[in-house]
Amino acid sequence: MKKKLLPVLVSLILSFTVIQTRAQQVDAIVSTFVSPVDSFFCPTQYPVSINIYNNSFDDITEVVLDWSVNGVAQSAVTWTGLITAGVEVPVEISPLFDFQSGTNYLIEVTIQSVNTQPDLDPSNDYNFENIFAYQVDVPFIYWNGCAVSCTDFSNYLSVQWYKDGVLDPNAPNAADYSPSLPGLYTLIALTYDSCDAPADTAIQVNPPTHGITPLGLTTFCDGDSVGLVFSASVQVFYTWNTGSNDDTIYASADGWYGVNGLTAQSCPIIDSIHVTVHPLPVVTITDMNDTLVSTYSGLHQWYLNGVAIGGAHDSTYVPTGSGIYYCTAIDVYGCVGTSNSINWIFPGISIPVVSASVMIYPNPAKDVINIRFESAKENLVLRIFDAVGRIVHQEEITEDKSIDISMLSEGVYQCVFTGEGKMASQKLVKTD
Repeated sequence: MKKKLLPVLVSLILSFTVIQTRAQQVDAIVSTFVSPVDSFFCPTQYPVSINIYNNSFDDITEVVLDWSVNGVAQSAVTWTGLITAGVEVPVEISPLFDFQSGTNYLIEVTIQSVNTQPDLDPSNDYNFENIFAYQVDVPFIYWNGCAVSCTDFSNYLSVQWYKDGVLDPNAPNAADYSPSLPGLYTLIALTYDSCDAPADTAIQVNPPTHGITPLGLTTFCDGDSVGLVFSASVQVFYTWNTGSNDDTIYASADGWYGVNGLTAQSCPIIDSIHVTVHPLPVVTITDMNDTLVSTYSGLHQWYLNGVAIGGAHDSTYVPTGSGIYYCTAIDVYGCVGTSNSINWIFPGISIPVVSASVMIYPNPAKDVINIRFESAKENLVLRIFDAVGRIVHQEEITEDKSIDISMLSEGVYQCVFTGEGKMASQKLVKTD
């Protein structure tokens, strides 16, 4: 009886072993490529990955993959994790593969083993992908003596210049760029296939420094001026838009003042600066029923015989005695305008003042002004007023003469000549 049971027991054990072995066999499928997914793409470093699908009832915990690129075997990849029945997961084969410009690629993937055993169905263990990396020409940049230049610019849709690794917002979309700041310059071009094409190198640029420096405020009132100085760290052959070739010019009119020139290496140099000149207030006074009335509505200062009248700051003034009256007006920019003069004789007779024939030169002046009678000499009194109406100089003038003004501060002054029922008024610009 025992002899009959032994063969049966052995047969049951072998059958159980076969059933257990078959239960451990699983079917993994290389389904689709995850990356790269496009047949045509820009050359760069891309990850390579595929989807593995569990086509059996048991869990997959390990997959070993063989793969090759253009027939060249790559290092086998062992993936570990968990793929339950009927589930697909991505498996990374290479974190970054360097796809070269203008190259076709055949990527082939085969399952070597699943859960350390041969796959149950070898017919679905293989997949492949054909892809192509666009041809991208590398832009070459160089220093041409004046600018950083990109060769073969027509091959690209656009370019972006970078300074010290940061996009330069001042750079043009052009083949040549003359930066004004020192730094390490390079570019990235965009091809017509929308691929980025970094330049072959970066170039250290130390451009010459140059510019226009004002010697004072560039916003002032008519009659004033400002000195403008052009300087450069290299030799420059230049001309101001005024026609001058001097280092320093004096601007007295509203507008742009610029320099256009070339360095010794024939590199263009362009600089400009804007000067704003505010016109003086236009002030006219008339005698209306023994009241002097100004056409200007702002702040005033009335004068009698060239002397400021205390507290007389309105647009009207009632004369209290005979003499020559006029006023100044100050606008919101601090500009001072001078009115005409009226010779008012008590008790209310006004006689228009006739201007004396006298001139002042040079104007602007630094140290000395010259007084010259343009017709017959007269006995006049010269009073020089500052911007707030104070007398800063006074003397009698009977003939042509020179007057020292070196003690005056830089600014705009009013020169008033009076005498024998006549008056002349001229602005004087004092420079340092």
